[in-house]
Amino acid sequence: MAQTVQRAIAGEPAASFARRRFAVRIEAGERYFAEHAGGIAAAAAEMADRFFAGGTLFVFGNGAH
Repeated sequence: MAQTVQRAIAGEPAASFARRRFAVRIEAGERYFAEHAGGIAAAAAEMADRFFAGGTLFVFGNGAH
């Protein structure tokens, strides 16, 4: 938020800054998944096999991230 305000004050409107940042983030995600699609698909298939065999997925974390 502070960075958005700083950019807006520096002359770049907040909406323009946000659109540019979202575009950068979306492009990075698309690049990542294109590069790693095979590995992700293989991991998903392995997980599915284990779930069908009765396996359980335990998820640990500290918040939404």
